Amino acid sequence: MDTQELVEMWSHYQNVVLHYSDITFQFRLAFIGSLSFLAGLIIYLFPFRGVEKELDRRLRDLNLSRARMFVSVIAVLLFVAGYIVDMQYYSKLLHSATNAVLTFEMQYSHLDFNLRVACGLTNDFESCMELSAVGTSQSFTGETINILYRCGIGVAVVIFIAFAWGYFKSTKEFDKFCSEEEKRLDEEEKRLDEELKRLQKEVEQLKNTD
Repeated sequence: MDTQELVEMWSHYQNVVLHYSDITFQFRLAFIGSLSFLAGLIIYLFPFRGVEKELDRRLRDLNLSRARMFVSVIAVLLFVAGYIVDMQYYSKLLHSATNAVLTFEMQYSHLDFNLRVACGLTNDFESCMELSAVGTSQSFTGETINILYRCGIGVAVVIFIAFAWGYFKSTKEFDKFCSEEEKRLDEEEKRLDEELKRLQKEVEQLKNTD
């Protein structure tokens, strides 16, 4: 193959790298957007104190703690799914495509096949530089993203545990409040019954006096 054919083949390899790089970028952008939405939703689910009945407040806190725990579960699943799809699929495709470019360039190194020569022949130097930057920075970026995913999963699990504990605590407090309220109502009912009996007795006494 002559130099022009080699350059065209090299350009094809680089286009494949750019394609996978674009897909990976779009996926990570969607992932960050979804994560931001969940973070905003969790913040929204924290209650604002207001003037309301004790029972309504406790019931609201219980429902919100349940919702926060549910959202934190979604966050954990999102991180795990993002890690699997990104690091175990898209990143591996991009890494393989980058390795293919490097292998091709090493195979024809005797032709002094380098970035500036190839870009000069394709008359698209800026695109070539952009494509090459994808390959040269991929190993560092992949390792950094891998660490961020693992840290994110750890943080999401910690948040889930905290919210699960909060839900468990809210449930216990709500049950205790309901038991105390039920006990108070029973005592109030007994007091009213006794008061009613006393009034009935006074009425009978007044009738007997008359």
